[in-house]
Amino acid sequence: QGNIIPPSNRCKQCKGKRTVKEKKIIEVNIDKGCPSDFKKVYYGEGDHEPGKEPGDIVIQLEEKEHSTFQRHGKDLTMKMDIDVSEALCGMRRLIKTLDNRTLCVTTDPGEIVKQADIKCIPSEGMPTYRDPFNKGKLIIIFNVTFPEKLDPSNAKKIASLLPKVDRPNVPKDAEKVRLEYFDGEATWGGEKTHHQDDEYDGSEFHDGPGMQGAQCKQM
Repeated sequence: QGNIIPPSNRCKQCKGKRTVKEKKIIEVNIDKGCPSDFKKVYYGEGDHEPGKEPGDIVIQLEEKEHSTFQRHGKDLTMKMDIDVSEALCGMRRLIKTLDNRTLCVTTDPGEIVKQADIKCIPSEGMPTYRDPFNKGKLIIIFNVTFPEKLDPSNAKKIASLLPKVDRPNVPKDAEKVRLEYFDGEATWGGEKTHHQDDEYDGSEFHDGPGMQGAQCKQM
């Protein structure tokens, strides 16, 4: 049964509802290295109705995607595109860290970086939660880009500087072919067919395997 409060006795603030809306600012401190599923509970700071225990406020941390880095625990990963000349002759790249520092990444001439090579910079990842001076690794995945075309004369110069390649002896009956761009259309996994010879209807096996389909002539 509800209670009826006479208009003369009603609170001017709540108008007899016995609850009021109140704005309250809660300061949330996010420590360095907080996990992506971090939760913070403020007990007794939620809704409070008469005769009931006050509720809680639960803050759920949700990380935003970053344009450069991806987080994996305390480690960070990133992709870096480099030219083939940088992959062979050395490179110098700048990385802006999450704490607004600049890292200069270099390789020496002759230090080869291959396609999909994975290298890391120790202690440049995320700080460990509650141990901020212990940082993870910054892991770099390299993608080597090549020019669309190369002048034949330049190609010969480059080939003279690179290790020699053993070329096979081409037989006289060999057919010369050219490579074309692959559009992705192919019969992946093989092609299954359900066609059968129109002249063959399988009638002699209509009784099933092991059954007599044609009668032998009695002598």
